[in-house]
Order: sequence, then structure tokens, then C-alpha cells
Amino acid sequence: MDIIANKINMHVGSRLRKRRAALGLTQTQLAEALGISYQQVQKYETGSNRITAGRLFVIANLLEVDVSFFFNEIDPMMSSSSLGHGGEHRAAIELVNNFNRIENHQIKTSVCGLVRTLADPKEFLDHSLALEDSARDSFIQKGEEQTQLPIKK
Repeated sequence: MDIIANKINMHVGSRLRKRRAALGLTQTQLAEALGISYQQVQKYETGSNRITAGRLFVIANLLEVDVSFFFNEIDPMMSSSSLGHGGEHRAAIELVNNFNRIENHQIKTSVCGLVRTLADPKEFLDHSLALEDSARDSFIQKGEEQTQLPIKK
């Protein structure tokens, strides 16, 4: 089950417990009014079992609250989740669709490198500088080998 759904189930359950207790009802009394076991009420209150829309409507009427009572005080950021792949942005979807149409593997590899560079230019610069240092050191070493004269003993 989805993480957000679990958090919402727990929130709704805690609101159910809060309202039941405020009215002075026991789990057994609420269970009898609903025609279920008190264990089922416990599961609702802990969020381990979901409450169906119809059952929530009946519970709200029994506890003399509107259905929205159970969703009050929910963190609005909890319910908004972006898609990890950037799917909330049309441009990202278009980029992926067009990328998948590229048949040449070398071009795909180059595009990946370009996007990686654009996403983190500092990493690219650090890597480029490291390559330059390595190439310079290699060139200097080769130059020194060529200029060294053989030593006669």
C-alpha cells in the first residue's frame, strides 16, 4: 500500500479515536452500533485497516460530525507527491519520448553526457580539470623521457 495512503489511514483512525473518546464511547459501544467487532474498531483507529467510504459516512453520522472531520488537520504536503521521474513536468516527458526515438547508441550516450553536464556543471568542470592535469602530467612525463640522454657508466 502507498505510504501516503497509510499515513492518511492512520490520521483518519486517530481522528475517529479522538471523536469517539470525546463523546465518551467505548470501542465496544461504537462497534455494536456499527455491527462489527471492537477489534475492527481498534484496527480502524490504528490505521491498520482502511475504512471504506460508506462505512466512514455511517461512522460520521453516528459520531455526529461531517465526513470532512476525519480529514481535518492533515498536512497538505502529505497528499502531494511528485513523480520521481519528473513526470509532473511536460518538458521531461517530451524529453524522454524524443530520447527513446533516437536509434544511434553513440548519440544517446552523448545526449546523456550533455544532460549530465548541464545538470551539474561543477562536477563536469572538476572532472575536466582532473583530465587536463592528467593529460599535462602525461605529456610532461613523455617529454622528459624523450629529452633524457642515455647515461654511460
